Amino acid sequence: MLLCDGGKRAQRRDMKSAGTVARHRKNRPMALETRPCDPAECRDSYEASAASMTEAIETNDPDLIADALGVTARSLGMTREARD
Repeated sequence: MLLCDGGKRAQRRDMKSAGTVARHRKNRPMALETRPCDPAECRDSYEASAASMTEAIETNDPDLIADALGVTARSLGMTREARD
């Protein structure tokens, strides 16, 4: 199960859901299928980007803030604009 950039507010609910899924699948083998995940593709609005940036800034973690800035820039197409 992949939990991808749902924000801190949804984290408890997501972890509870992951635990439930894990308990149900405990005795069944699970095929490992992975796909690339870019959180920028999940951001569908300026509000989503703003919420992510706010949460990152509130952590005071420079690495998390830098990552959130990069994801926000990609989600808004800023990387492409900067290259052009």
